[in-house]
Amino acid sequence: MSSDLSLSPKAGLVALLNEKSSVVVTEADLLEIFPPVVLSGTPNTEITVKTTLGFSHAGRVTRQYNRINLSALSPYALTATVEETSTLAQYLTTLSNRYGIHFTPEDFLASTAFNVSGGELSYTFNFTARPTNLRWTGTGVFIANVVWNLTDPELVEQQVNRLRTLVNVTLPLSLSTFMQSA
Repeated sequence: MSSDLSLSPKAGLVALLNEKSSVVVTEADLLEIFPPVVLSGTPNTEITVKTTLGFSHAGRVTRQYNRINLSALSPYALTATVEETSTLAQYLTTLSNRYGIHFTPEDFLASTAFNVSGGELSYTFNFTARPTNLRWTGTGVFIANVVWNLTDPELVEQQVNRLRTLVNVTLPLSLSTFMQSA
């Protein structure tokens, strides 16, 4: 797999195939990508690809490489700031733009629901790579910091009420009264 994490897994696989080949492979040449085989040790993965090109064994080529364990990224807790209405795809796009790492919802098992609309400032998620993922393996920690929509008075009032409850303080002035006086 290419070390360029900004590439999609498929593009990274093509780069891997082209590293040790005199025949240039493109994504259009890939007919079938067989599931990755887990190896013990280094490299940790073996992949076989059937292509339209004339490799030996009827167009099949096998390469070994290292998939990246998401837990290796966890000490750094990949963090992105999103709005409270963001979807998983939007969050992963923000992460990709921030870190230059290509993530899509298809990279992960669907076992963790992504919801940042509960009124918190920050959410922590543990995402597990699909076993068939070409680039990632394992589970990693991801953090979503939330920016509230301060243009909607109803949402702002909800957040102020939530904060009042958290700090157990009664403020003498309601937010709507404050906004009207401003």
